[in-house]
Amino acid sequence: LLAAVQVDMLSEAQWEALEFWTEDAASSEVETEIVLSTVWSILRDQPKLIEHALSILDKDPKASVVKRFTDASNRHFYTVRGEEEEENICFENFCSCPSFAQLSSGHEMKIMCKHLLATRIARALNSAEEINASPEQ
Repeated sequence: LLAAVQVDMLSEAQWEALEFWTEDAASSEVETEIVLSTVWSILRDQPKLIEHALSILDKDPKASVVKRFTDASNRHFYTVRGEEEEENICFENFCSCPSFAQLSSGHEMKIMCKHLLATRIARALNSAEEINASPEQ
């Protein structure tokens, strides 16, 4: 069980590199190959996590699996359709999936589930469906 838990724990350096790079890639429209090679470089010790996140993103190319909601204050959250068709709500460092709750209990390290990584990759690729979540909608 401990080995499975460690799969999703990131070092502070990995977390910061992924956060910085995601925003930089999103603003400069980086090619898919560069996005994927950079993710593999940053998270090279997390191959299963990357594979699971990519399987979510590859699930249905015609439907938006990742949706990015933005409110009037420019705050964001995401929904990610999981493998069982459930919608998981993701914030910057929180996911509503059961795995995240289980992994984060009692740990101080940064936790990255497949849904959170899928939001980062989708953001870097500018492939998340953008939804205005302002109250006037």
